[in-house]
Amino acid sequence: MYMQTKPTREQRLQKASIAIMAHKAWVAMNGVFMLGTKRVEYDPAKCPTAYTDGINEVYGAEFIEKCSDANLRFLMIHEAQHKMRRDLRVHRFLKDIDPHLANMAMDYVINSDIIETHKGDGFAKMDGPLEHGCYDPKYKGWPTVKIFNDLRQQQKNGKGQGQGQGQGQGQGQGQGQGQGQGQGQGQGQGQGQGQGQGQGQGQGQG
Repeated sequence: MYMQTKPTREQRLQKASIAIMAHKAWVAMNGVFMLGTKRVEYDPAKCPTAYTDGINEVYGAEFIEKCSDANLRFLMIHEAQHKMRRDLRVHRFLKDIDPHLANMAMDYVINSDIIETHKGDGFAKMDGPLEHGCYDPKYKGWPTVKIFNDLRQQQKNGKGQGQGQGQGQGQGQGQGQGQGQGQGQGQGQGQGQGQGQGQGQGQGQG
């Protein structure tokens, strides 16, 4: 008798990767998706959600379990976008000013792009465990620096930063502080240590 077994977390990552690379919206990024390794981290203290060091990607085992297939595809596209945009290098000057807001600004740009790309098709969804990530229709089409400056102005005006991004700053090669929901320095406007993006000191990007 055939017994259907639940796919492992690693198999789910592989399945999501194949689906993304076969999608017409992302086929041109196949080289980026194939760059580096994709690893599952079973210690939630080291990786509550996901992060990239600019080459490799790490996904938290517990967080994968919370994600639907569409959530996981969104998360993996998000990390690949950080790699493609070379955010760790290109926006280093923003991170030198405020790494916390810099990571949020990058995530607003990426999440807006993914949401617009998959509006209505259900392929990649920012709901469930990702619903408190950095997204605001106001920022559609804005460059990272402009969003960063707007977030800083809000901060100066005492409006706070909103809820932190789910795919936050990663634990990078070595020193980074882990990302996202429940990690690190609590990324968001009033989000504190829980939902916010972790602020890595190293090269990690979530």
